[in-house]
Amino acid sequence: MTLTDTAPAGTLRKLPNKRASLVDDLAADFLGLVVKPGDRSLQLGQSVLGTTCLKNGAFHECVGDKAAVSALRSDCHSRKVDTPRLSLPSRAGESATAQDLDLAIVGGGTGFALLASNWRDISQRLKLGGVLMLSECSRGAVARLADALYTDPAWAFQDMIGGDIAVYRKVRLIADDVPEERMNPAVEPAVSEVPQEQPGLLSGVLRTLFRASPRPRSVRSGRG
Repeated sequence: MTLTDTAPAGTLRKLPNKRASLVDDLAADFLGLVVKPGDRSLQLGQSVLGTTCLKNGAFHECVGDKAAVSALRSDCHSRKVDTPRLSLPSRAGESATAQDLDLAIVGGGTGFALLASNWRDISQRLKLGGVLMLSECSRGAVARLADALYTDPAWAFQDMIGGDIAVYRKVRLIADDVPEERMNPAVEPAVSEVPQEQPGLLSGVLRTLFRASPRPRSVRSGRG
C-alpha cells in the first residue's frame, strides 16, 4: 500500500494534533494512513507514536523500560486515548503476545543491547508486507540496523520521514535476521557480506536519491 491509495496527489492533509516535533507530527500522520482497526503493532524503546496506533484501533505492545512505558501512557492520557489494547511484554518474543505484527517501531535512542536481544523476534513476527519504522535512524545502533536493512533483499526502503525516521517494508520471508556484527559500530562488514542491489525502476530511483558512496548508506546521505 502507498500513500496515494488514500491521499491523491494534490490533496492537502491537516495535522490535527501538535507534538513535540514536526517529525513526530509527520510520522503520526503517516501511521494514520497505515494502521487500521485490529492491526497488531509493537514499539521497542521509547516512542509516543504508539498513541496513534492505539487511537486507530491497533493492539499495541510496548517493549522497554519504565521510562518508555510511562512516556507512552502519559501521551495517551494527554490525548484522551484509551489503553485497553496496550500490552507490556518484557520482550518481543514473549509467548503471551507473540502474534504476527503489521507494524514495528524502533524508538529513538534504542541501545544496542535492547535492539540485539529483540530484533530476531521482531523481524520474524512482522508479516510479509509489514511496516518497520526506525526513529533517529542516523544515530547509534539504529543507524547500523538501517544501513544493514538497506542492502538486505528481505527489506525494501520505502520512505524517509522528516529526515529522521526511516520506513522499510518486509518483502521476503526471513530465514535468519541481520547478524549482530552488522549492527555493531565496531565491526565493518566484509564486502562479500553485502547482497547485490535489487533490480527495478523503484530500486534504481531510491539508489540514485539516497546513495552517497559506492556502499549505500541511505539514512545518512543527507547529513554530510
